[in-house]
Amino acid sequence: MKKKPNEKGSVMIVLVAMLAIIGMVMGAGIIFMNNGNRRAWSTARSNQALYLAEAGIEKAIPYLKDHWDSPSPISDSIPQPNNIGNYNVIFIKPTPSPSPDCWVISSTGTTNSGKSETVYIRLTKITAGETTLNLDLALFTYNSINMGSKGSSRIVGDVGINSTTNGSVYFPWSAMIEGHLFIGPNGDPSQVVKGAQSKPWEKNVTLGTTNLPVLRTYPAPVFPTEPTGLTNRGSLTLQGSTNGTISEDGYYTKITVQNNTTLTIDVPNGTERKIMVDELYMPQGNIILNGTGKLTLYVKNKFTYTNGSKINYGVDGNGDPTKVTIYYNGSNTFSTAGDTKINGTVFVNNADMVIGNSGAIKGNIITGGNNVSISGDGSAMVGVLYASNANVSLTNSGRINGAVIAKNFNASGNSRIYYTSSNSSITIPTGEGTSNSFTISDWRSSGFN
Repeated sequence: MKKKPNEKGSVMIVLVAMLAIIGMVMGAGIIFMNNGNRRAWSTARSNQALYLAEAGIEKAIPYLKDHWDSPSPISDSIPQPNNIGNYNVIFIKPTPSPSPDCWVISSTGTTNSGKSETVYIRLTKITAGETTLNLDLALFTYNSINMGSKGSSRIVGDVGINSTTNGSVYFPWSAMIEGHLFIGPNGDPSQVVKGAQSKPWEKNVTLGTTNLPVLRTYPAPVFPTEPTGLTNRGSLTLQGSTNGTISEDGYYTKITVQNNTTLTIDVPNGTERKIMVDELYMPQGNIILNGTGKLTLYVKNKFTYTNGSKINYGVDGNGDPTKVTIYYNGSNTFSTAGDTKINGTVFVNNADMVIGNSGAIKGNIITGGNNVSISGDGSAMVGVLYASNANVSLTNSGRINGAVIAKNFNASGNSRIYYTSSNSSITIPTGEGTSNSFTISDWRSSGFN
């Protein structure tokens, strides 16, 4: 049968269409392969640039240790036969900085083809035995800041957070940060900061939200070992109208101060009085210092402190907090409640802490525990709350005059943090020894260009 002319044309059209489709598919495949090759080549060059940047870091670390006070920039190339490019290293004092003994090393590797990558690390010098931090933020947390579901909590001073996770910071309508808010490097304020108002990163932060230049870390405090060689002095009980005095170092199984009695501890000028006790029981009593020396009080197991008890309170609260350090190694909650007062530094090893019902601590708090709560009308502390592993809760009318380091922070009611530089310095025990050590942290890359 003969094909009609129009049928021949139809066949031709189909063939042309098929050839066109085949050509498009082959062209797309070629383009895809070329793009894949380009991506692979780009990735290889980026990896080379990253390798160069890391080589710069490796050379910069020992150099910085030997030139800590005034390091100079470093430039070099990978020697033959692998000369793929060069690196340039600069040393930056971070602003704001958590520690005076800290540098950020920035190393940029550049391949011969022009591809660049930058790596940053933080190098911190830790003084053997202790390190002193002059904190520049009212509040710093690693993970989250929640200013409550309602209320008008305030933080007066700059605030920082490492996290860049969606919703890491939350504001109810009236809560405010009266200062800057620094979120994690490269974080998007519109994603990190959420709230009842629109644009809370602007409306609830008076000086605006920006990024930390690098992630922050703070040294972990090391709880000191118990003193040895103390004379065993049994138990001491003060009650009724009986007051008492301790004039020598010693180890006690239990010290009881109740019925509003007073224990006087002699601390002559230039001396450190060391008292270790299994249980300190103060349902209503006072400890005062006689002299200008210092008291170090180690509480091994139990600490009961209620009903207006006071340690180093002085006249109208003027007892010098630098004269007293209390170490608590028990597992029960360390609690100050019922108008109790402590003027001194408190170091809690692992237990939770509660400051409530008009309780107050004038001095620094260091804790390795998981939870710290400051709540109730009039409950307060003056100094640094150093709780880098803890969830810190500040509720009702609780207030802090100083600075806070926490893992997570929650506020509610009419609570307040007031940053004051005079109350924002703290010395952290960081271990025993005689030589300095260095910690490396916050390693991060700029990512592929």
